[in-house]
Amino acid sequence: MGGYQLARGRRLVGLFAAMYFGGLRPAEAIGPVETDLNLPEEGWGWGSALLHRGG
Repeated sequence: MGGYQLARGRRLVGLFAAMYFGGLRPAEAIGPVETDLNLPEEGWGWGSALLHRGG
C-alpha cells in the first residue's frame, strides 16, 4: 500500500529504531539481511540479530 515515499519512510523507521535501541552504528544497522534475524513466530517479543564484523 502507498507509494515509494511511504515505503521509504517505513524502512527508515526500522533503521533508526535498530540504531537507537540496539546501539548500532549506521553501517551495522544496514548490514543484516532477513536470514540474520531470529524473530518470534507471532506477535512482538524478543528477537536477535547476527551482526557480522567486516574486515
